[in-house]
Amino acid sequence: MPVLGIFAIVVIVFINSWMVQMVFTNRYGKLSGTNIVFSFVDMAILLYMSNSFSTTFNWHLAIFFVAAGLLSLTLCIQYVLVYFQKIDKQITRAFIGILIFRSVTLFIGGIFYQSKGGVAIAFAGIIISWIAPGFTGKYTKHHPIIFSYLLERLTALIIVMFGETIVGIAGFGIS
Repeated sequence: MPVLGIFAIVVIVFINSWMVQMVFTNRYGKLSGTNIVFSFVDMAILLYMSNSFSTTFNWHLAIFFVAAGLLSLTLCIQYVLVYFQKIDKQITRAFIGILIFRSVTLFIGGIFYQSKGGVAIAFAGIIISWIAPGFTGKYTKHHPIIFSYLLERLTALIIVMFGETIVGIAGFGIS
């Protein structure tokens, strides 16, 4: 697969995970020990994922798939906990389904990375789970998110991505 295609898939995974976590926090977030523990676990997984990149990225893609599957699984567990609190059962059920699907396809992609079928399943799972929240509108319109919070989190994401881009290209201009 071309490097640009792999880059696009990786960016989609990171942004999709950011958005799902942000929407979860917007709807159900509260300062609790459980949410703090999940935040630390997610940060550890993200740190591991970001450090799995190198110039020989293809070799590490299997590790990336498994780590992304773990991240999706932690997000899924957060939604499961909310589901059992009897809050917005339809919304949480929809996101649980999306996240279980993404976790399973990513784990398949990581475990069966050597076969082309495993990678194709992972890529299909990533794309489908990226698009699927767009079809949850009939449930989410009854419990909309706070737009100012959404705007703030997206601004933070853009600042981080822009800053990392500048840091990444800064060494190329120095001669």
